[in-house]
Amino acid sequence: MSGMNQRACALSGVYFIQAGGDRGPIKIGSAFDVGARLRVLQTGSPERLYVLGVVAVAPNKCRLVEHAIQRRFATTHLRGEWYQPSVGLFEFIEACEHNLLPYPASEYVRLLEDPTCLPSGHRFDPEVQS
Repeated sequence: MSGMNQRACALSGVYFIQAGGDRGPIKIGSAFDVGARLRVLQTGSPERLYVLGVVAVAPNKCRLVEHAIQRRFATTHLRGEWYQPSVGLFEFIEACEHNLLPYPASEYVRLLEDPTCLPSGHRFDPEVQS
């Protein structure tokens, strides 16, 4: 398991799992145990799956945050919870991974609805979908 995959075993929240290599689709979902969810998904996938990041969220807010993130990246939606990789999505995942967005669930929803409310110095630009 990669470093992020190992850390995911102890995490719950909204996850970003990519199939295959850098150009593979990305699943945006939520789970109480991301490691267990990864194992279930891997069993049914012919491609190797990788956890790109996890947004730690209180269990009662997971779905709310998951749906807000999915709405933000709706222009790259493929099918189900799978999304086409994009610069904006990778930047969002990177910001989450580096704890640049350590907000409560209600703040994630506000942020995703109005990305101009980011603190200065943050690079996140969800409108970039290239």
